[in-house]
Amino acid sequence: MTSPSIGADLPEGCLCGALVSLSPRFKPDSSRRGFAYNFLPPEPLTLSIVKLDGSCFEVKVSRTATVGVLKEAVKDVFTQLNDDKDSNISWSHVWSHFCLSYKGQKLIDDKKYIRFIGIKDDDQLQFVQHLSNLEPD
Repeated sequence: MTSPSIGADLPEGCLCGALVSLSPRFKPDSSRRGFAYNFLPPEPLTLSIVKLDGSCFEVKVSRTATVGVLKEAVKDVFTQLNDDKDSNISWSHVWSHFCLSYKGQKLIDDKKYIRFIGIKDDDQLQFVQHLSNLEPD
């Protein structure tokens, strides 16, 4: 009496049926539709920055960015827009006298996440002067 072998009723050399019968977790009709899309990073936010002279420029930041990351992005974009070798901007001086503002709220805490402030895609932020830097009357 011979014992039946795996894949006995399959053509010689074909083990695909044996693999299906050996692996209880494998289901030929199972689907992983969309699983790869769950791992794509979210699209960045596009924000409009209004300068003190009223002109604007756009900056893109991650949806999980902090105020500090936003400030770095502003610095990088502004530097690219003004690619003059003669204009050396002291960003520490800029950030010590001015800050970004969103709907009247000054963005001064570099560690705060912009999503907790309510900043969304296509929002507009403005440069404003710190109150602490204004001269008393």
